[in-house]
Amino acid sequence: MPETSSSYPGILFWDLAGTLLSLDESTRKIRTLPGCDEALDILHRDFTLLVSTGDLAASARLMLRQAGLLGYFADIYGNLWAPAGKPYREILTEWQVSEEYCLAIGDRVNYDIPADCPRLVTVIINQNSFSLHAGIIVELVQRLQSQGEDFYATFRRLVDKVGPGPGEELDTRAGSPANARSPAGPGSPSAPGQQAAAGSRAGAEPTRIRYDDGFEFVLAWHHHPSLPEARPVIFLPG
Repeated sequence: MPETSSSYPGILFWDLAGTLLSLDESTRKIRTLPGCDEALDILHRDFTLLVSTGDLAASARLMLRQAGLLGYFADIYGNLWAPAGKPYREILTEWQVSEEYCLAIGDRVNYDIPADCPRLVTVIINQNSFSLHAGIIVELVQRLQSQGEDFYATFRRLVDKVGPGPGEELDTRAGSPANARSPAGPGSPSAPGQQAAAGSRAGAEPTRIRYDDGFEFVLAWHHHPSLPEARPVIFLPG
């Protein structure tokens, strides 16, 4: 088993292009996700950080070294492809970690969901632009951790506790929370310190969680025609 200093028995898988790094078309230089230095420094104290990309591992390593981010990652897994999503099972077996304690962070839902781990929660960012501040990811992870359960159990509990409510629908097949409903009004189901709204489309049941301080995200069961089970996905706005 590879060495890790993580104090939490989980892995954060990071996609590369469009998630951690982006190419500036005007300068042809690599840009990093805003705030990622500080965010990765915080997250790697509690988690093992791995890069999971469809690019070649050698190319990914070079780009991360040029961006000054390589030192945050315990390893890089390249050329990860499947008919739907990415194969994570073999990596989890290598690290002896349960999928429920892991998150896969990416920017394209159909490519970054787990192909072979139905209880590994995916976090989708940068749906509209490469503009999300990485501190938002830290905030999400810490709020999920504070629930005292693994990520999958927390996802299930939030969705089950809030339940469906009135409002517009979210097309998760498009991979964007742009059509998510506004939070439900008085009398709608809610969780402590949260407001939520949910709807359904093509078998998905999106749930918007909004905390009293304005922090929000959308949870949805993403159905892919090539996978026998829906995948738990969290969409961060931006």
